[in-house]
Amino acid sequence: MTSPFRRPPTLQALIDTGANMSIVSPSVVSRLKPQQMASIPLVSVGGGLAWLRTFDVRIRFGGHTGPGRGFAIEAVEIQPATPGVDVLIGMTFFSKSA
Repeated sequence: MTSPFRRPPTLQALIDTGANMSIVSPSVVSRLKPQQMASIPLVSVGGGLAWLRTFDVRIRFGGHTGPGRGFAIEAVEIQPATPGVDVLIGMTFFSKSA
């Protein structure tokens, strides 16, 4: 997602073990241009249907310069409800990292 000369950005994330999927904001998708994986259906509380794009994203905790393991997950493109949060880490992360 980045060249050897450009450091990956540090983003604000929230871990939500009650969320089935991980999500990434549209502004992050626009900026980083991750690879799209699929589209999934989402049925709203009112019964409406929307198709949301999913992307292959990499997550690393503790900053990009320090030691640590990176994780590849599939994340849905949607704006997190919490102000200032770019990424919501849901159960897709925990099922992949086990």
